[in-house]
Amino acid sequence: MPLSSFIRSKIDRFSFPRLYWTTIFMEFLERGAYYTLLAVLWVHFAYNLEMSNLQIGILTSELYLLFSVVPVFGGAIAERIGYRKSLRISLTLNFAAYFLLGLFSILVMYHWNLGSWAVFGIFFGICLVLGTGSGSFKPVISATVGKTSSVEHRSLAYMVYYWFINLGAFSFPLITALAFLIVSFWVPDERVLYYYICFVAALLIIANYMVNRLRYENPDPPARTGGILKPFRNILSVLKDRRLAFFLLIYSGFFVMFSTMHLTIPLYMADFHIMPRWFSVLFLATVNPGAIILFGPYLSRFSRRSSPLALIVVGLAIYLMGLAFMGIAVVPFFFIAGIIIFSCGEFIAHPNYSSYISMIGRREKLAIYMGAAFLPSAMGYFIGGVICHGILYEEIAAVAQRPGLYWAVMVSIGLVTLAFLMIYNRKYGERVGTDDPVASKKRSFLTRTTHSNFTVIMVFLMIPGLIFMGYMAGEKTYYRGMVENGSGSANGLEGLDEFHGALEPLEGVSREHDTLTLGAEIPEHCICSVECILTWSDEPDAGQRYTNQPDGFTLNVTAPNGTSVESGPLENSHGREAALICQFSYSPGTAYDTGGTGDYVLKVICEECGDQEPSVNVFGLRTISDTGNIWTLEMRYIYLAAPQ
Repeated sequence: MPLSSFIRSKIDRFSFPRLYWTTIFMEFLERGAYYTLLAVLWVHFAYNLEMSNLQIGILTSELYLLFSVVPVFGGAIAERIGYRKSLRISLTLNFAAYFLLGLFSILVMYHWNLGSWAVFGIFFGICLVLGTGSGSFKPVISATVGKTSSVEHRSLAYMVYYWFINLGAFSFPLITALAFLIVSFWVPDERVLYYYICFVAALLIIANYMVNRLRYENPDPPARTGGILKPFRNILSVLKDRRLAFFLLIYSGFFVMFSTMHLTIPLYMADFHIMPRWFSVLFLATVNPGAIILFGPYLSRFSRRSSPLALIVVGLAIYLMGLAFMGIAVVPFFFIAGIIIFSCGEFIAHPNYSSYISMIGRREKLAIYMGAAFLPSAMGYFIGGVICHGILYEEIAAVAQRPGLYWAVMVSIGLVTLAFLMIYNRKYGERVGTDDPVASKKRSFLTRTTHSNFTVIMVFLMIPGLIFMGYMAGEKTYYRGMVENGSGSANGLEGLDEFHGALEPLEGVSREHDTLTLGAEIPEHCICSVECILTWSDEPDAGQRYTNQPDGFTLNVTAPNGTSVESGPLENSHGREAALICQFSYSPGTAYDTGGTGDYVLKVICEECGDQEPSVNVFGLRTISDTGNIWTLEMRYIYLAAPQ
């Protein structure tokens, strides 16, 4: 068979209909918009919108609770009104949420003077719209993938689906991060531009809406049977299965830790200056999906060798190792290495979580069992947002300034979860009996370890040692607290120190009546004052019989905001230095004020160049023309910044 025919046969074998690829592309755009915004959302709320950790924790819990609950009812509604119409509704809600996030961010930052709880109320409503829109989008896309792929190729279809989710979560934040890195050369603090991402996300949703109108079709006609509340009643019925209820309760501990992924970790990096300034939270958002894209194929091979429940235990253990690496040692290398490690643990644990639920569910109620799988995430994100971030992070990391201790507490929660999972595995997992010695020997080391009472005891004994290590990690400077005023405003000036800066001096030579235009840039923000100083003096006298006459200059400086200040003309005294000074004063209102930041236009005007004239009127002596004057121009400024 020719090579071209062989390749064509393979493509035909694994090809999917057009509707499948349309669905994949829509998911790619939606996840790109969502994860790019999520990368900066909580840092934006903290640093630009002046919200406290408790307020941010409540908003996170609200959003993820909707992500967990809405799909159950969203799927039922989509079956009744049709997938295409349901997607249009969810995309409309997403567009409204992204647009309103950007619009109200601008109003709160620059135009309105509202209290922190009033701001919280506005964005609580917007997050309600966003959570409803995103929560109703995902089940329709996931169901379409299943309905457009055969049973034989179903696994491949979902592998491609999840790969594109991670591709969107990786590529869009990376592109935005690179764009922001370029912009940061002109904007001292890129966080003031985070509201632009809201509008970019809204544009991606518009593109998605057009794809829906032009390319998407209902895979099945709408079904008018069944009530909308039926899924909720079904879930309550399967919770009577104690085995399922016990497992879901234990696994909620994983989501308590996982809630820190997009919430606490970005704020932790910003609050304690873990990474260099150029490494923004957008770059941070690419590490987790990048690690999954890179290592996922290799980890999937490892996952084939053991039972799903044992792999959940292993994945959770790896996750805890990475979380400890990341949090307890406040070092950039361990920070990134820890995220990569726990991303690998997540990839091992979480897919096997879904696999295990599908295995223990009764065949006739399998869909209901899978619907109940949202409960641990709802419970975990609520605890993780309100209690772990809103209270524990605030009191331990922010107030006590002990981030290592906070992460030790979080890892300890994971260790308790791990221990109970091992106990659950011992009771309900793969049996390790002694009735068949040959069979027992064939059991994997992993299975025997996860069934061991000794291992469970060792996990519990690790907790006090871990807490001690976290406490001994010591105190670290909480930089967000240094720009907070008494009301908790993240844009205040309390706690900032005064610094003196200067640009490289400029030197030149001007001829009489010449005007030389120069440019200079002040990169720092929160400028208090700027001083431009032009100095010059006479050249030496040309011998004892000649005296160099005074020289005159004028200095004109235009600030970035268009304000112009002029000093002069002024002549120096014979043989002495003269100076012209142009001063600008600013009153920064926030820690990111850019009123005095940017390009200054400086004009050096040479009025008169005093010639060398004879000091004694002796026959034959002539005036010597002075063709130019040497001058020096300095720029000094004072700005506010957090202590180094």
